Amino acid sequence: MHTYRSAGLALIALAVTAFLTACGGGDDGTSSGLTIWDAKPLPTYAYPIQMFTNEAPEGVVRHFAAGEFQGFGSVHYNTDPPTSGRHVGDFAQNFLNEVAVPDEIAVHMMEHGYVDIWYNCNAAPALTATACASLKNSLTQVTNEAYSSGKLAMLTPDTTMTHHIALTAWQFMDTFDDFDALRVRTFIDTLNCRYDPEKTCT
Repeated sequence: MHTYRSAGLALIALAVTAFLTACGGGDDGTSSGLTIWDAKPLPTYAYPIQMFTNEAPEGVVRHFAAGEFQGFGSVHYNTDPPTSGRHVGDFAQNFLNEVAVPDEIAVHMMEHGYVDIWYNCNAAPALTATACASLKNSLTQVTNEAYSSGKLAMLTPDTTMTHHIALTAWQFMDTFDDFDALRVRTFIDTLNCRYDPEKTCT
């Protein structure tokens, strides 16, 4: 009896090892203490950028269980805008959004390789109507260029963050106040599809 149980446990262990190897194993940073659900650190980057701890429960990526979700805006994330964590299974209907995309959807987008581009014209010092329109148009142009070339990028307003511009990908964020097209493009080019545990981009 015990012999069969030991053999069964050994087979399970081998299956788990094979699964992790098939999912990327050490290539995804597991040898350095990361899991396949953690983003890999950037070796070098031309602009200030922050990398945050994966907020997803138990260190894995998952959607809310049935009956667990309490509504959009109910989740507390450790960063604003969010960079990882529990989320719904929905995608934004557009990649250029006039109305703010809920955080719980934006996080799901990042789980699938998207770069989220956020702007808040009311962050101090608040922009004039003309300056706000200019910022929105500039970000729209860069986002449209990226999306049209096959990169996963989404633009959304944000009414709570403290900067005029935030760029996020799973566990990464860059924030600044004056539009810089090269800075936005560099973030998109570097982090688009860098984190893609469910192989959306392939």
